[in-house]
Amino acid sequence: MGIYAALLPVPAAMALHGLSQLSANGARALLLRHAVDWRGARYHFLGAAVSVALFLGWDFQAPQRGFLIALGLVPFLALVLKEVPWLDFGRPFGAFLSGFLVCSVQLLVGVGGPLLDVFFTNTRLNRHQVVATKAFTQSASHLIKLVFYGRGLLQFEHGDPLILAAVAALACAGTWVGGKILDRMSDVAFRQATRWIVMGVGVVYLVRGLMGPG
Repeated sequence: MGIYAALLPVPAAMALHGLSQLSANGARALLLRHAVDWRGARYHFLGAAVSVALFLGWDFQAPQRGFLIALGLVPFLALVLKEVPWLDFGRPFGAFLSGFLVCSVQLLVGVGGPLLDVFFTNTRLNRHQVVATKAFTQSASHLIKLVFYGRGLLQFEHGDPLILAAVAALACAGTWVGGKILDRMSDVAFRQATRWIVMGVGVVYLVRGLMGPG
């Protein structure tokens, strides 16, 4: 998302990111559909529906610098919240709150994955269940984002259907490679790697936003 935002207007970045991540997460959810926590997913979607209802009719677009700063802050917000024990996707209220907060952040800055991680920190789901459930719920979030910002693709000057198809195909290919890596990792290694990667990416975009032009 940060790369797209650096190269494109924010609405176009939102739409292109939504397309690529809908493709990636949709493919991942399909591959791991047997491991999805359907009970938690239902409460998550209920929370997402409330978020969508609140965002309808609100036309907000942050300037690029503010957008990058907000994007970089998401992992740190997640770091603060992860110590709250009741933010558990395994609990109905935790799953509902995850849907509301993650969908809201998705619509504001385009990325809610690090925040969604918070709700799986204290859960008893294994790594395959975590990845499968996140993929399924994120597919819906990115679809919602694509509906909200789909017109942004009109601002993408290279919006040739073949290029868009290539973006989706490469996202799916990355998902397939990631699945192979996931099979070779332990649950502990998976959680540690996820934490360090998202924090590192957050620092990059936070610094870029703070040091960019006003």
